[in-house]
Amino acid sequence: MLYDFYSPEMLSSGSPLISTEAPLACFNNPAAGGFLQRNTAALNYTALHGSGSDEGWGNIVNAGLSIPSDIGVYSASVLF
Repeated sequence: MLYDFYSPEMLSSGSPLISTEAPLACFNNPAAGGFLQRNTAALNYTALHGSGSDEGWGNIVNAGLSIPSDIGVYSASVLF
Protein backbone atom coordinates (compact mmCIF):
# COMPACT_ATOMS: atom_id res chain seq x y z
CA MET A 1 0.00 0.00 0.00
CA LEU A 2 2.82 2.43 0.70
CA TYR A 3 3.94 2.14 -2.92
CA ASP A 4 0.83 4.13 -3.84
CA PHE A 5 2.38 7.24 -2.28
CA TYR A 6 5.50 7.22 -4.49
CA SER A 7 3.91 9.45 -7.13
CA PRO A 8 0.59 11.16 -7.85
CA GLU A 9 0.00 8.83 -10.81
CA MET A 10 0.35 5.75 -8.63
CA LEU A 11 -1.80 7.34 -5.93
CA SER A 12 -4.65 7.93 -8.39
CA SER A 13 -4.53 4.55 -10.12
CA GLY A 14 -2.81 2.24 -7.67
CA SER A 15 0.76 1.00 -7.96
CA PRO A 16 0.89 -1.72 -10.56
CA LEU A 17 4.12 -3.70 -10.57
CA ILE A 18 4.42 -3.13 -14.32
CA SER A 19 4.44 0.66 -14.06
CA THR A 20 7.01 2.37 -16.30
CA GLU A 21 6.86 5.78 -14.65
CA ALA A 22 10.61 6.04 -14.11
CA PRO A 23 12.45 7.05 -11.97
CA LEU A 24 9.88 6.66 -9.15
CA ALA A 25 8.57 3.31 -10.43
CA CYS A 26 12.02 1.78 -9.92
CA PHE A 27 11.05 0.88 -6.34
CA ASN A 28 8.42 -1.53 -7.67
CA ASN A 29 10.15 -2.54 -10.89
CA PRO A 30 13.91 -2.03 -11.22
CA ALA A 31 13.67 -2.39 -15.00
CA ALA A 32 11.15 0.46 -15.32
CA GLY A 33 13.75 2.95 -16.54
CA GLY A 34 15.25 0.62 -19.13
CA PHE A 35 13.50 2.32 -22.02
CA LEU A 36 14.72 5.85 -21.20
CA GLN A 37 16.87 7.64 -23.78
CA ARG A 38 17.22 11.00 -21.99
CA ASN A 39 17.91 12.19 -18.47
CA THR A 40 14.65 12.23 -16.54
CA ALA A 41 13.89 14.06 -13.32
CA ALA A 42 10.74 13.82 -11.21
CA LEU A 43 9.59 15.90 -8.27
CA ASN A 44 6.15 15.74 -6.69
CA TYR A 45 4.29 16.70 -3.54
CA THR A 46 1.16 15.26 -1.97
CA ALA A 47 -0.72 16.81 0.95
CA LEU A 48 -2.69 14.60 3.34
CA HIS A 49 -5.30 15.94 5.70
CA GLY A 50 -7.26 14.24 8.42
CA SER A 51 -11.00 13.81 8.22
CA GLY A 52 -13.60 12.94 10.79
CA SER A 53 -11.98 11.93 14.07
CA ASP A 54 -8.51 11.80 12.47
CA GLU A 55 -7.12 15.30 12.71
CA GLY A 56 -3.82 16.60 11.45
CA TRP A 57 -1.83 17.25 8.34
CA GLY A 58 0.72 15.19 6.43
CA ASN A 59 3.18 15.82 3.64
CA ILE A 60 4.75 13.49 1.09
CA VAL A 61 7.64 14.69 -1.08
CA ASN A 62 9.28 12.47 -3.69
CA ALA A 63 12.20 13.21 -6.00
CA GLY A 64 13.94 11.01 -8.52
CA LEU A 65 16.55 11.09 -11.28
CA SER A 66 17.32 8.62 -14.06
CA ILE A 67 20.46 8.90 -16.18
CA PRO A 68 20.82 6.59 -19.19
CA SER A 69 24.28 5.51 -20.30
CA ASP A 70 25.78 3.04 -22.77
CA ILE A 71 25.78 0.21 -20.24
CA GLY A 72 22.49 0.83 -18.41
CA VAL A 73 20.21 3.34 -16.75
CA TYR A 74 21.18 4.69 -13.35
CA SER A 75 18.24 5.70 -11.16
CA ALA A 76 18.03 7.30 -7.73
CA SER A 77 15.01 8.40 -5.69
CA VAL A 78 14.41 10.12 -2.38
CA LEU A 79 11.15 9.81 -0.47
CA PHE A 80 10.12 11.94 2.50
